[in-house]
Amino acid sequence: MKHLKYLQICQALLASCLLLIFVVPIAINADSTYGSGLYGGCTYSTCTLQISSGSTASLNVSFTSGISNACAINNDNVTVTTGNSTGYKLYLMGLNSSGYLTGSTNISSTTYTRTTSTGLPYNTWGYRIDDTSSLGTNFGAGPTTTSTNPNAVNFAQVPYPWTNTAPVSNMDLIESPSTAQTGGKSTVVWYGICADTTIPSGAYTDTVIYTAITNP
Repeated sequence: MKHLKYLQICQALLASCLLLIFVVPIAINADSTYGSGLYGGCTYSTCTLQISSGSTASLNVSFTSGISNACAINNDNVTVTTGNSTGYKLYLMGLNSSGYLTGSTNISSTTYTRTTSTGLPYNTWGYRIDDTSSLGTNFGAGPTTTSTNPNAVNFAQVPYPWTNTAPVSNMDLIESPSTAQTGGKSTVVWYGICADTTIPSGAYTDTVIYTAITNP
């Protein structure tokens, strides 16, 4: 019998056009009721799936005198470790039912998807991952850095809404190695925002969900 392990990690908090990714490491062992022996290329006692996100990534938008718009960018690092010989898939999805960052007003997610991504319009936010064309994205190779202008490189909307039973077809596939990753594989997720002075200052929040599923 095939045995898939499934887990989720959240959250991402955007405040003052500020993005905070909280670390929630989780590990799940293969169900011992399936017996002993080999599962794929690992034993039941070692065939684990573990996921964690990195340190705080801050997005602070500040306006220069005489200039009515600005952008900011920073990243989160998501690491998945598994002994499953066929690897895993890593997905991303947002919690807000409309894709907004919510605060004293709403900041919309860009309307462009991972296959049609483009530079962020003002008063929108989104994400990108370098060099994932093999997954059907058009983000481009990068490299993205903290000095990259989100208005000038391709970003996509964080898909929504998330629910406890949301099928993976509602999520964005952001990583898909086909071999065991016993040392952990890191995926750098870049978040960006562009805004103008029509957006009131304050805290704006949403939640981002990372989901890792082992391959059969």
